[in-house]
Amino acid sequence: MELNQAQCRALGINAGFMIFIIIIMGMRMWARLVITKAIGLDDIMMAFGTLMTIAVSITVMISVVRGVGKARVDIPAESWEPMLLSFWVSRLMYAIAMVLVKVALLLFYFVMSVIECSPPEVFWTSKGDRIIYMQQCMTQSKQQAFWDAAGIIVIITDICLWICPIPMIWNLQLPKRQKWAVSAVFALGIISVVAGCVRFYYVRQLANEPELYQQLAYSLVWYALELYVAIFCGCSSALKVFFKRYFPALLGSSSPRTGYSLDSCGNAGTKTRTSHPLTDLSDRLPGNHTVISSGWRGRRVTTKTKHVSTNDSEEAIMSSEEGIQKQTEIQVRQEVARVSTF
Repeated sequence: MELNQAQCRALGINAGFMIFIIIIMGMRMWARLVITKAIGLDDIMMAFGTLMTIAVSITVMISVVRGVGKARVDIPAESWEPMLLSFWVSRLMYAIAMVLVKVALLLFYFVMSVIECSPPEVFWTSKGDRIIYMQQCMTQSKQQAFWDAAGIIVIITDICLWICPIPMIWNLQLPKRQKWAVSAVFALGIISVVAGCVRFYYVRQLANEPELYQQLAYSLVWYALELYVAIFCGCSSALKVFFKRYFPALLGSSSPRTGYSLDSCGNAGTKTRTSHPLTDLSDRLPGNHTVISSGWRGRRVTTKTKHVSTNDSEEAIMSSEEGIQKQTEIQVRQEVARVSTF
């Protein structure tokens, strides 16, 4: 069956976003199950919402292949029943998917509200004491996702869901780069609002449209976009965990780790994840310092002390009642070599 431009657009967008959202949800579930090892009810609801959204795309694609997007005279007689059936099923799936996605977002807000402080009553019994609040409640950075969604529970609409948290982000004590990043995620949610508005516009246009099924393809494009963008925005908090673990450079952060090892002589050493060995600064910087090295051979212990005298920034001149005193900082390095004796 030959497809026109509107049908190809509907098939391409739905197929592309199906692949995209499967990857996004896979990253979210990996972050919850493997990295944080904590999966919540909101994750389960979002997973079911994603499955229902994929079902919406499949039924939409079937209806398009069967004739949606063409003029009545161009739709074969045998395609009418499967076309209308798939379109009818897509409407049911759309309602279920939208409910699950919105409930998942609101469940995330609910859970964050409950666990913000431990125990929860600290939130209203601390009487504004910042010390108590900081000790028994989440830090401001950990509550970022919580405050991003604050205010949306009162008016459950797409506009309040995605736009209201943006001003709150800029009032948080966060780097500007992070504020822009989080604001961009919520600004992306505006696309979901716009998609819903455009879809409604096309639905209104169908009221007096003689070629109903030809124009239907345009509304079905925004029909799916509204759901996919909502799911993507709902996964943003989990995606941050995923990218922070595996792609920290993308977030402008690094997490060097310090390890400890023994060299061939049994000396304790320190190394970092960035592969830059730590060296003794006393060998490089001038100043008064003492080097103590202890060698152990049998039961005999020898100690050598070396004193180097220079006048540099490590020396301080202080005045007192007794006159001028000289204060010198001494750096001590101890090396212990273990030698087996028989």
